[in-house]
Amino acid sequence: MAIIRDATGRCFASFVVQTTGEALPPVESEIGIDLGLTRFAVLSDGTKVAAPKFLRRAARKLKRRPRPAGTSDGIRRSRRRCNR
Repeated sequence: MAIIRDATGRCFASFVVQTTGEALPPVESEIGIDLGLTRFAVLSDGTKVAAPKFLRRAARKLKRRPRPAGTSDGIRRSRRRCNR
């Protein structure tokens, strides 16, 4: 298991699972899924699934978060580089 935190503070967990490879029971009906750009998916019965807006939401959160303050050593180091 791995736990990852992104820049906006969201946490994700990744799991690895071993299965036994049992066959699924047969089904009577089938459905098709069309993945697209304007909509996330359109199902064969006409149902439209809206696209998730992860990037826009994350950008808004990052805009609100303050930038970390630089250390005095880092400022001095950058001034030395500029004065060369």
